Parts: sequence; C-alpha cells; structure tokens
Amino acid sequence: DTDSWELYDLKNDPLQMHNIYHTPEAAIILPDLMKQLHELQMLYEDPIQ
Repeated sequence: DTDSWELYDLKNDPLQMHNIYHTPEAAIILPDLMKQLHELQMLYEDPIQ
C-alpha cells in the first residue's frame, strides 16, 4: 500500500519491523518531520507534493 506512511526508530529497530507512525510518541515529532519534508520538496521542486 503506497498510500500509508511509515516511520521507524532505527536506533531501537534497525530492521524496521515496527512501524511507529501511529504511536503517541511519533505524534510528538511528526509535525516537525512533515515540515522538513515539505521544505525539501520545495527546495528540490519535487512534483509529488
């Protein structure tokens, strides 16, 4: 499914077995990550925004 987001804690889960995107802990950092993603998309003129 390419329409779902994934987020992994590579320090504690280097094999990327547990998607933490929908956890309360991830909710704390997601706004900043989304902002960074948007800024990079704009910088590189990414057509998929």
